[in-house]
Amino acid sequence: MSTETKNHKLFKYEDNDVADLRFLHNSMETIDKGLTLDVGTSTGTGNDYVLNLGSITLSSANKGISFKFWADKDSNGAVTINGIYNLVNTNGNPIKNIKRNAPYSITYDGGTNFFLASGGVDDVNF
Repeated sequence: MSTETKNHKLFKYEDNDVADLRFLHNSMETIDKGLTLDVGTSTGTGNDYVLNLGSITLSSANKGISFKFWADKDSNGAVTINGIYNLVNTNGNPIKNIKRNAPYSITYDGGTNFFLASGGVDDVNF
């Protein structure tokens, strides 16, 4: 009989189980989605924050992937990520007050937005 881990429901073998490598595939997918990737300091111009995502191509399959970055500049209006994605808060309103040299964690919604998970926003509406 097998069991699961508490947080991510990863498959765990018991001493008398027969090995099945499907658990490894499923576990790696779960772990991969749960990681927050540190992409360093943003670049870009205006209110666009460009992040170096390496070989990751964002699609609906990446829903829930998270990135951590340091802002390279202050924003003065609605923020975009990599010129394509809106940065929004949990109710969908645009984030407009990013602060230079502050750390931010963002999570991809699988579509056109990143949600601000944490960061140095100085905004009473946030």
